[in-house]
Amino acid sequence: MDKVLLRLSEEERLNLQLLNAALRVSEYTDDVDDMRTIRREDRMIPSMKEFFNAVVGLTLAASEVPKAIKSELEHGKPTYTTVSPILATAFEVARRHKRLNPHHNRSEYGKLVMILQDANAAVRLKTLGIPSLVDPVVTVKYSLEKLDASDMIDDPLLAIATAPLLGGVTAEESRKKQDAMKTLLLKYAGPVGDADTAATTAAVNSDGISPIMSPTGPVTTPTTAQMESEKRKQKRRSDLLERCILSIADAKVFLHSCVAPIDALISWLEKYFMSPNRPSNAPSIKISRGRGGSCLSHDHDTQGTYAKESLVLWRIIQRDIFDFWQCVEEDMVIDCNGSYRFCDTGQGFHRMLSAPKTYARMSSALAEAHRVMGGWVGIKVVHLGDRDVPNALVFIDKYTIIPKMLTPIVQTIERIDDIFDESKPELHPGVRGLLKSKYGSGEELKLLILSDFFKHAFDGSGDDGGNCIDGRLTSAWNWCHLLHKKPYYDAFVLTGFTGFDG
Repeated sequence: MDKVLLRLSEEERLNLQLLNAALRVSEYTDDVDDMRTIRREDRMIPSMKEFFNAVVGLTLAASEVPKAIKSELEHGKPTYTTVSPILATAFEVARRHKRLNPHHNRSEYGKLVMILQDANAAVRLKTLGIPSLVDPVVTVKYSLEKLDASDMIDDPLLAIATAPLLGGVTAEESRKKQDAMKTLLLKYAGPVGDADTAATTAAVNSDGISPIMSPTGPVTTPTTAQMESEKRKQKRRSDLLERCILSIADAKVFLHSCVAPIDALISWLEKYFMSPNRPSNAPSIKISRGRGGSCLSHDHDTQGTYAKESLVLWRIIQRDIFDFWQCVEEDMVIDCNGSYRFCDTGQGFHRMLSAPKTYARMSSALAEAHRVMGGWVGIKVVHLGDRDVPNALVFIDKYTIIPKMLTPIVQTIERIDDIFDESKPELHPGVRGLLKSKYGSGEELKLLILSDFFKHAFDGSGDDGGNCIDGRLTSAWNWCHLLHKKPYYDAFVLTGFTGFDG
């Protein structure tokens, strides 16, 4: 559970909106990231302060802040040392939200990383008088430890309460999940709203004596204020435990959504193109350099293995995507100490810097894929910290689009089965007849799409390096970019395809 992040509370969502508003209007990267090397430091600090002031001002105006900070702001001259906890908390919320929702706030998060990359350098922290702006992201494990409820992680009911409810859910399954949730909350948080229970479980004082019992006198009755205070604490505890349980469920659903389309494509690749019992009408996926845009030459079996090993690697990355996010932030913000080179990579201007932790994690995933496949076709070069992939942020941005890229393809293939199923009524009358007249059967249409995908999404056409690790992903995205030119594009549109951005 140390990798499962805690979902945002309502207050944190409000603070996230405020931070994103400040990021949208900030011109920090415009001021700092240009080719003027003269007085760059002089431009950096004022731009930083302008952004920090906006974040602090919005936070003070819209939400509660700790009393100690508020008192110091009211009675003394505010400094960045004083408000650094506000900034660090706001930035942690944004970083956590981005990991949980990788397709949201793309430009805002990128700008935040650039600001933190510069601000977290030791020399600038000293100039600003800030100890740190990068707090550890809040996890379920940390939250349960804070509540002294770590035992819940090993409770068998947790698996039931957090089980993903996918297609075809029955009322019984839903009821079991809700009952498991209620039982866990009652077991680890206690009843909420019971005044007697709240008073009985009141905090022990510094002498180790319950406030309900006096050691020298008669039993004392808790005041209404004490009871209300204890009930509020009990409610907060229950709410946080519920967030922990829901966060685990969120993580399971999210990881399933990342991995499921890859599993489906691997299954179809094996069934239709790699199995000895594959359909007799299955076309060859052999590719030849210079034909159809291919930059590689593979026979049918080699191309099948090449496509499968690429999908297996992507599956491992998606399964461990939270690990990769942690490595990326450590390379980009925590460990870099503001050291990078701003240069033209041929894909625009980027901050180029090495990413040793991300590279090591990618190498580990690559080694695992090699073991699973029992060999490797092509080269295993990982571009990272060079002109192809200038930094870890570009790396994670490329690999988080894999589910967005593959899910529409899988949905189209699955909908083809539904459309050609004569036992089901047509959702849109006439579509079945139109597709039948052009493609014959659903099986033939699926084979046409899948054979082209497994050939030309893995043909080295998207990168000068051909079959390097990064080039495989770029080739697949290149295939998606050219989908509208494919002869079967009408089948995608008629089955509900609207694009690769949802």
